[in-house]
Amino acid sequence: MTLVFSCHGKKEEVKMNEEARKKAIEKVNATTNQGLDSVVTDNKKDLVCYMPLSAGIGDTLHYKGKLYGFCSRECKEEFLKNPAAYVPK
Repeated sequence: MTLVFSCHGKKEEVKMNEEARKKAIEKVNATTNQGLDSVVTDNKKDLVCYMPLSAGIGDTLHYKGKLYGFCSRECKEEFLKNPAAYVPK
């Protein structure tokens, strides 16, 4: 597998074996999840599937002045189809 990194227009290819690739993906996932877990949202449960956000936030969205958290990108996309159906009244 080859990964291509780009920073300020400079590209660098890194060849890695399967084990190294898995470790790199785990590190990126851990860093990504860690960043979203510290986000304070206006909802405590995913508005689409009702999963508690204490289990992990996968994506967020600003909507009408509030920050909503979602367990996944898929739930966020479902919310965007008809936000009025999901926003608490």
